[in-house]
Amino acid sequence: MATPIHFTSSRTSAGLQAADLAAYFHHRRCTKEEHHPAARATMARLAQEVSPATVHDWVWLP
Repeated sequence: MATPIHFTSSRTSAGLQAADLAAYFHHRRCTKEEHHPAARATMARLAQEVSPATVHDWVWLP
């Protein structure tokens, strides 16, 4: 039996905040081309941090 999805605020959960932030950066990296050199460098650095914890590299675009 599958566990139901439970939505909650990340306000009181550091782990959930980290997951939200990682998902945001991953989605942005996959869907937006950074034109500013500093933004491009920052996204590359963040990608190196997020990639080891990424199981799948898929983005759903409805």
